[in-house]
Amino acid sequence: MALLYPKVSVCKKINKTHDLFWMGRINAEKDLVSAIKIAQKLQRKLCIAGPVEDREYFNAHVEPLLTDSIYYIGHLKHDELFTQLAKSCLFLATSKWNEPFGLTTIEALAHGIPVVGFKTAIPEELRFSNVCTALNNVDEAVSAIKKLGKVSPQACQSFAKNFDFNVTVSNYEAEYAALI
Repeated sequence: MALLYPKVSVCKKINKTHDLFWMGRINAEKDLVSAIKIAQKLQRKLCIAGPVEDREYFNAHVEPLLTDSIYYIGHLKHDELFTQLAKSCLFLATSKWNEPFGLTTIEALAHGIPVVGFKTAIPEELRFSNVCTALNNVDEAVSAIKKLGKVSPQACQSFAKNFDFNVTVSNYEAEYAALI
């Protein structure tokens, strides 16, 4: 049986104002601290968005690391979140737990944003060329980002189109037809 994917829509080009971007539920298993460490080691800015799911984790581990270059913009509505995502140059996927699909990864790619992150955050079916690179830890991610050349938004979006709603529906229809 083929692997079937959720709906994702490819977006249009927007001017970049953020460098690195991280989004998700803020808790220990999503490992925002690793994204912050990556940004610090690279001496690059990191924009953070998402709901604070674990206030103790945020207060103890994230908030003390926030600076002018590592900044939290809050829990945004979807339209605003995707506007901010589209303004970034690179998405960091740092979840410690094995993501069953990695929807934020596909959302970043659909917005033309390459992804670098951990193997636990980026399922194997989402790893592709240099548009979506999966590594083991902070140091490997830093090294990969330093070596990462220019990745075209079109390459990211082209790969993300494999997970488009219409493609997903066609895959479901083909699977159902094969069962009949």
